[in-house]
Amino acid sequence: MRALLTISIVLTWSALAKAEMAESYVRFPTDAYNPGLFLLNPGAQRPDKVKAGALLVRQTRTTDLDQSSTQGDKLTSEFKAESVVFGALLDLGAGAGVGLFHENQYQSVVTTTSATRRGEKEEIQRQQHSQVRLAVELTDEIRAGMAVRYLYQDHVIYGDLFLQNGMTTRYKTSLIGYGSGAAYVGKLGGAAYTYFPPLRGKAKIQGEEKIIVESGEVSLEAFLAPGQGLTLGVSGKKWLNELDDRAFGTTASDDQTNISLYGLDVEQFVVPFQLMTLGVDYELNKSATVRVSAAQEKAEFNFIDKARFQRLDVRQQESERHDEMKTTKLRAGIRFGAKGIDGQAGVGVFSRAHNLSQDHKYEASGRELFATIGVQL
Repeated sequence: MRALLTISIVLTWSALAKAEMAESYVRFPTDAYNPGLFLLNPGAQRPDKVKAGALLVRQTRTTDLDQSSTQGDKLTSEFKAESVVFGALLDLGAGAGVGLFHENQYQSVVTTTSATRRGEKEEIQRQQHSQVRLAVELTDEIRAGMAVRYLYQDHVIYGDLFLQNGMTTRYKTSLIGYGSGAAYVGKLGGAAYTYFPPLRGKAKIQGEEKIIVESGEVSLEAFLAPGQGLTLGVSGKKWLNELDDRAFGTTASDDQTNISLYGLDVEQFVVPFQLMTLGVDYELNKSATVRVSAAQEKAEFNFIDKARFQRLDVRQQESERHDEMKTTKLRAGIRFGAKGIDGQAGVGVFSRAHNLSQDHKYEASGRELFATIGVQL
């Protein structure tokens, strides 16, 4: 029986609508079987040497909401984000290790309306997300871990398309929470579990104190390694969503205009709740492995509980609250390693469409590019 201690500190700038950790965008169902430097599961890492590396993620998304069936506007949100993560893992011997990670990310959303050129508004969000992770290897096959999280957010939003340029609302908040994970990794396969409950904190917005909540998640993975360089994996993820005080909106600095505190991104009304993923790793040779995955995401729309901004005319009925939208997400990458250097590069894509109340049409498409590099020191 060998004890494994992993402590990792992560600083993150994250998404405007949903605070996904950067490791989510390079995640495959087979990660625990062949762990790299950047993992989401706090119990799956096994530091055995001194390693350092970097993770790069670039995301883009376009969301359209066409309300022309009721003589309304077409709203478009263009989302962009770039992240750079630096990380290091140190083997302390006797199964103990320590890891340090730092991520910087800047994200922006530009929302436009077909009604007038004045409707173009850019909003940004910056975040710092710190994690301290602890893990214990109970046996050679069983590992478990936990994480303590701290998230600092800095939002600059308009919340209404017809506010004058510069009339933004800025608010900052600090959130805390925890997470846990476990993994069983045998010679022919295994399973893993990850749990991050919602993060909670407070923010003062226009003189009012608000409770802020960022969604959490729970996931299960199973993987099989039948030989011939092949590893198969399946995972299920459940988002833990909660509304917070931002859902009620507030009044802008002009004391007249009601604004959405989630900003203008049309995607804020899409609430994902489940993700099922199938993945395959195939070893081309000792230096290169091809990785692919296909996932189906289920989401609901919530236009009822959140504040609306001008020119948003969707009138969702209570009976439509739990209408599902299914999205197929594809991800592919190649993992390489030779002479103390390893890395990964790949791309993920999705596209979806749905008809809403009054025949309003929602469409979105997105892409993420990622690359990691690690060096054994």
